[in-house]
Amino acid sequence: MKKYTQREWDRTVGYGEVPKEYSIEVERLERENKVLRDMIYKLSYDTKERVDDFIAVAIATDKVRNKNG
Repeated sequence: MKKYTQREWDRTVGYGEVPKEYSIEVERLERENKVLRDMIYKLSYDTKERVDDFIAVAIATDKVRNKNG
């Protein structure tokens, strides 16, 4: 199925907005949305992993302090 920009649609059809299923813009926005979503998920995962590491170190340090009195 051919995809159109608004300008191409106007030249071909002559009126109205490009339907979503024919729109190059919608396809581009969906790709960008997926890239951003993937970046956010990765950032969230990395942050969670760092917080988990920090908590583990804090617990270990607390155990050592309590052991040494």
